[in-house]
Amino acid sequence: MYIRLLLFDMFMLVDLCYLVFPFYRTYYIYEIRTGLVKEIIFILTRVLNSQH
Repeated sequence: MYIRLLLFDMFMLVDLCYLVFPFYRTYYIYEIRTGLVKEIIFILTRVLNSQH
């Protein structure tokens, strides 16, 4: 559920950045990717810690 929402937000942001900031597109996509990876790692660590 959380990951599905995150992916939806990511694609929405990529679309917005593509339309509004075409020149900064690659920078924004890089930022969103790194942010998404950090978010997924954070969620996974919380899930793993709660199982122990």
